Amino acid sequence: MEIENAERATRLHNRMLASLERELEEAEEAGDKAAIKMINANILKLIKDAQDRGLGSPEQLIDHRSSDKSMTPQVITRRVVDPKSDGTGE
Repeated sequence: MEIENAERATRLHNRMLASLERELEEAEEAGDKAAIKMINANILKLIKDAQDRGLGSPEQLIDHRSSDKSMTPQVITRRVVDPKSDGTGE
């Protein structure tokens, strides 16, 4: 059912974008420069979600440093021990 709902949502998403595109094109052809005003936060999210789904989300770089150096990576020492050995090296 989840896959079916995802497919349904994808079809609706496509229809909404196509409808928006048609409306903007018709308004442009009619010389209506005010049509761009119908673009709001919800419309921008619809467009961005479609782009991210089709093209992938842009890479986001994360700065792991802290200004006070409290998160500076520490050296980690790993000691491998043979479980069969008695620890004497022989």
